[in-house]
Amino acid sequence: MRCPECGALMRYGGGPSDTNIFIMICTRGGCHRQETYYLETRREKESSMVIHILDSGLPLCGFSRESPAFWPEGHKWVDVEDKGRATCPGCKTRVGPEEDVERSEGLVDSRT
Repeated sequence: MRCPECGALMRYGGGPSDTNIFIMICTRGGCHRQETYYLETRREKESSMVIHILDSGLPLCGFSRESPAFWPEGHKWVDVEDKGRATCPGCKTRVGPEEDVERSEGLVDSRT
């Protein structure tokens, strides 16, 4: 990481151990620039985005007919097997609760 003021490299200067805040300090003598950054955790990032459930490459809720590569920012996806991480209410409603799915002989029978 480079200092936004002089362009020199910055070094890690610590930060509170109970937060996601860290401090970077300029290594160039005389600059003394100090920057504070906040690092988002995976859980925080996921709470601010819509996570859809994919089936045959498309979201169950039908919000898009495009592949995920063309979705707007803030929309992600998980497979049906990982539906617990989904945040999209439409997708979660369509897939139903875990106990409504019966697996027998490799086939999935959804009773909705």
